Amino acid sequence: MRDKSRWRISPSLLISYFSAFLTWLIFYPGLFSVDSLTIYQQALTGDFRSFHPPLLALALRFFLKAGGTVGLFTLIACLLGFLGIRRLSLAVAKYFSVKEDRQEWVVCLVFFVLSIPLTPMMIYFATLWVDTWLTIYLIWIIAMLLEMAMDGNRISYFKLGVLVILIIFALLIRSNSIILYPPLILALIIVLWKKPIAHTGIVLLVLCPLIFYFLFVNLQYKSLRTLNVHPERVSFALDLTSMLIYNPSICPAINLQSCRVVEKDLNPGFRVGNGAIDHTLNQGWNYSEPVLIELIESPFLSTDLWLAATHYPWTYVSVKLLNFWDYIHARDQYYYQSFIHPNNLGVVMNEQFDDVRNAIFIILHRVYTHPILKYFSFVHLPWIVLNLLGILYCFMNRHKSGPLRYLGLILLIPATYYFSYLIALTASDFRFMYPSLVIMQVITLTFLLSGISNLQDGDYKRVLFFRGLSPRKSVGRKDP
Repeated sequence: MRDKSRWRISPSLLISYFSAFLTWLIFYPGLFSVDSLTIYQQALTGDFRSFHPPLLALALRFFLKAGGTVGLFTLIACLLGFLGIRRLSLAVAKYFSVKEDRQEWVVCLVFFVLSIPLTPMMIYFATLWVDTWLTIYLIWIIAMLLEMAMDGNRISYFKLGVLVILIIFALLIRSNSIILYPPLILALIIVLWKKPIAHTGIVLLVLCPLIFYFLFVNLQYKSLRTLNVHPERVSFALDLTSMLIYNPSICPAINLQSCRVVEKDLNPGFRVGNGAIDHTLNQGWNYSEPVLIELIESPFLSTDLWLAATHYPWTYVSVKLLNFWDYIHARDQYYYQSFIHPNNLGVVMNEQFDDVRNAIFIILHRVYTHPILKYFSFVHLPWIVLNLLGILYCFMNRHKSGPLRYLGLILLIPATYYFSYLIALTASDFRFMYPSLVIMQVITLTFLLSGISNLQDGDYKRVLFFRGLSPRKSVGRKDP
């Protein structure tokens, strides 16, 4: 007999829809940074550039051709984003065997904390960014992976197909997101290996995202005629310039051609040291800086960077670490903003909610400048540390607890994306790492609230998740 105490209408589902529509109304037709306007213009003209992978612009172009509007496209992003946060939190709560009548309040509390202006999640989902869509893909992917892990021997081929498609989109949406392929596929393999599916089928499934990735990359230059502007050269130029400034002895030692460029007058805004590689208000580089543009266009750039990095590897490593540190530590400058820039694309903000929007931005700015609150929402460092500690804790206790065994693999996904920016970075922009941050926020908050829920039963081992769900048990089954 069904438990009459179960939720007839999910409060968290209603809150998700309400928050998505409210966000859309407040920021209609959406928030547009310079990158957003570039993507929108490419969608309108079909003139794609590889500085931003064309997947989002192409999807928006098809949507507009089908009769949609950019405002409706933003609404879809808000709905998928907020519903994805709910689904991920619900999956984590179920994964740690929170009783069914308590799962809703756990999810509602998580959703409430992340939806208020204590965090930038609201304005993030309302902005047309590739980072926004990567966040959406990843939260849905991780939620579905956890759900499949709890399904025992059952397998939903529809869910599996959607999951593979989302992984393909996640790999294609950003240039550096291809680095997510190993942890995503490893988690998928572990889930599928004990299910009633042939191992050859699993191999084909895990190869599918990689095959589609290379097909699309080839297609974008041939069929879509995407102009390859070699965005990686921006990162090369920043790395090499930083090395030459950090260690000027490199030039006479290996006679680099690029030294002629860097020795010219460089904007004093470009500095190296004190944990920073900055240029023009922490935005990585400026299009109006002739020295960097000349270096980016130099035919010697790749060769010179290779020579400098191989002959002075510690200088190269130091520059990379300083750059990464500049990205993740607490900053004095308010650098998280997204709004509609002056444009000729017809994008105009709805004036009816000017006061509400201004109030939200003021609150976010105060959170950002607060000595403690900023670490919750606007500083990556504590979440990276928590991510690594979580992985360590899960794998150290993997033999004691079923939930922690697979959660350790899941936590590798945001950690991998965090450290992709140790390899290549073009600007110290907070939003780039936000996909990992919001995943960690959802998992951490749900983890803590699940522990509190389990504590009410007086089972202290269950609070530490040394009891509860295991691969051979279903959710809600009592421990022997």
